[in-house]
Formats: sequence, structure tokens, C-alpha cells
Amino acid sequence: MKHGKTAALLIADSGPDWNTASLVNAVLLMRLWRDCNLDMLVICSYAARFSAYNHIEHLWSPMSKLLTSVTLPANIPGEDKAPCQQKLPKETIKAKEVQVFDREISQVCEVHWKDATFDGSTSILKCLNNDI
Repeated sequence: MKHGKTAALLIADSGPDWNTASLVNAVLLMRLWRDCNLDMLVICSYAARFSAYNHIEHLWSPMSKLLTSVTLPANIPGEDKAPCQQKLPKETIKAKEVQVFDREISQVCEVHWKDATFDGSTSILKCLNNDI
């Protein structure tokens, strides 16, 4: 590749929501390619019989187990209702929903997945952040 070119590689988990043969997914991925101004976007998935080699499936199993029975609140602390249930301008609702989502994702990472490991020694969060 020439210097200054951008590329992304996505590995899908072969589930129905990310089927690489889906027309809807193809259109959405083309939009991703366009909106990110990429020179190349590669999407691949493992065949069902090769799921033992699929990184995504190896990570999802322990992560899902750690979130069993976890309930995340839909409202901002100090407020009784979720943003979508409040009579506010759309922009304000959207900003509050982003705030709720960011807070809850941080909670999941900092509390529930903090000490989680993949393969017994590698931190899941490091895998997700590509820090390994």
C-alpha cells in the first residue's frame, strides 16, 4: 500500500446479524467505508465449523457470563425517569441518552470486566483495546 492510505479489517462472528452475504449489511458496510473515508475495508468471518479459532466467540463467552443478572439503569442519577420518558427537546433527550450509555459502558468495563481474563492470563479489556 502507498503511504497515507487507510484500511480497516473487520472480523464478523458469522451470526445472522453480521452475515457477510446480507445485502443490508453490505450497504451499511459501504456507508461505513464511505463515511470513514477508507481506502480499503475488508470484512471476513469464520465458517461455523471453525468457530474454535474465532477470537470474537472466545471473548464473548467469558464476557457474557460476567454480565449474567446485571441490570443497568436507564436514567441519570437523581432523575426518576429515563430520558426517552421525559418531555424534553429531542436534542436534550439524545444528549442525556449518550450520557447514560457512556456511564453504563464505563461501569461495565470498570466493575464487571475489570479483572476478567481471556485464556486465563490476558486481560479481556486489553484484548478489546488491542493493547496486547
